Amino acid sequence: AVVSTQSTGEKLMPGLLEASRDWFRIYKAPTSGNKMNQFGFNGDWQCREFAESMIRDTHKLWKRLMRNEIGEIRTENTKQHGSPGHLTVGEAQSIISEQVKFSLDGPGIPDWVHEGVFVRRTVSEDVCDAVDDDEDDI
Repeated sequence: AVVSTQSTGEKLMPGLLEASRDWFRIYKAPTSGNKMNQFGFNGDWQCREFAESMIRDTHKLWKRLMRNEIGEIRTENTKQHGSPGHLTVGEAQSIISEQVKFSLDGPGIPDWVHEGVFVRRTVSEDVCDAVDDDEDDI
């Protein structure tokens, strides 16, 4: 089945939207000490056209990034032939070989890396009620 609307998605995969929102809300917060993430647009779901527009705009920015038209961001790569940062595999391997080698005598792994976190849902939201039932867009 094809999911092309928010209401179709909720019918085919009940709870997925709410679970996805929960995941983005708590992402990194429990172990990093950060606050819970906040959502733009007052947390309202946006339509399909808006999402597609964001994807197009992001792709255009990525292309500009690959052409080194955005700031001073290093864009060395071995896959984007014709981009200013394109390297041969040999050039990339040379750069990698010059990096500091890993050593067991180096700094230890921080304790927080091993922390397991279980997050119990404490906030209830009717995310599907934020959009009219008739709406045909995500």
